[in-house]
Order: sequence, then C-alpha cells, then structure tokens
Amino acid sequence: AYAIDWIVWGKVLQKLVPDYSEEDFFQEKCFSGDTICTFNTLFGSTDEIFTSVINKLGIVNSDIMKKIDLFKNKYQTIGNFSLLPNKSINGQTLNKYRGRYWGWKDYFDIFLSELNKALKDECENMDFCELFKENDFFFLNFKTVKEYCDVFFIDDSFRLSGIHFNHTMLNEKNIDSYKSFIIEYTTKSINLIDKRSREILKRLKEELIKTDFPNYYL
Repeated sequence: AYAIDWIVWGKVLQKLVPDYSEEDFFQEKCFSGDTICTFNTLFGSTDEIFTSVINKLGIVNSDIMKKIDLFKNKYQTIGNFSLLPNKSINGQTLNKYRGRYWGWKDYFDIFLSELNKALKDECENMDFCELFKENDFFFLNFKTVKEYCDVFFIDDSFRLSGIHFNHTMLNEKNIDSYKSFIIEYTTKSINLIDKRSREILKRLKEELIKTDFPNYYL
C-alpha cells in the first residue's frame, strides 16, 4: 500500500510539502496509512464478537449478510487505504485519535466534519485542535474539506444519517435501527471503495507507463 501511495501521491505531496521526501514517507515521519471505512466498529475485531453481532441481529444467510461479507472483503483493499499526516503529541496521532476517541468511533464522516471546522478556524474539540495544529505543515495547504478529499480521491459527500453505532451499543431495542444503519453504511462504503480503487488504479497506470515497469503488468 505504501509503495502504491508513493507512486500515486508522491509528486502531489512533494508540491504541497516541499521538504517531504521518499525517506520521510517510508519512515512515516510525515504520513501514515489509514483506513477510511471501518469494519471493527460495527462488527468487532474478533471472530467471536462478529459472530455475536450477527446472531443478535438474526441475519445469518440473509441478503444483509451477503453485503457484510462483500464489505469485509473490500475494506482491506487499496480503495479503502488513505494517508493522514502523522506528527504526534505524546504518542497520539490523528489516526489513533480517530479510532480511540469514543465520540468518533473511527467514522470518517465525523472526522471530515471536525476537519471542516478546523479548516474554518472553528475547531471545538481541544485534543483534535492540538493535533490539527501539530500537522498544519500539511493542512494549511487546504481551505476546504473538498480540497483535501480531492487530493485523495475521497467523496466529500460521504455522510451517514442518525446514530453512528458501535457494536457495544447493540441491544434488543435497537436491532432494527442497527440493521438499517448497517445497510446504509456498507452500501455507501462499498461504493466509495470501488470508486477510489478505479481512480487509484487509473493513476497508478498513468505513472507506471512512464517507467520501465513491464507493460504486461499494465
């Protein structure tokens, strides 16, 4: 993933950050990889949790289950990997903060919303504000979230409705709403990943065709 990221975005990032180098990239001094759409938040990080969630929802062998399986196969493909600036404060990075901060639950649309506030100098979450400032070597290049999303081929209209569920929130009273959220989330995530994958592969081919990379791979 890092090799592909360097080929696809290396030139762009070097323009945005003049002192950015390939050495910095691979040592993760400036940037780190991050998934856009999360699987573990809704379905857990272990087979045991996943099975428990599916059983509680009663969706084994259902159409919903087929979509979940499809998403599970896609969320670890290149279309779901992006980059975030990686400068930290006391070991805390933007990537880690997204995943560990309870209110965000690793949801990318929440991150984009908070990033939009920060870019407008309207940041409300103090911890995020500090991380944003620590990484202003990158973010000061953008005036809007759309500009940031355009660089990384992310659909800035990706938004989720209602409560952003976590698998620990699942109970007998919210099964129907949890199912509805899963359908919305997996559908939008699969579409985003497929769209980004096509764009990344297109850009990858454009860059590799200029090299001595064997044509039969392209």
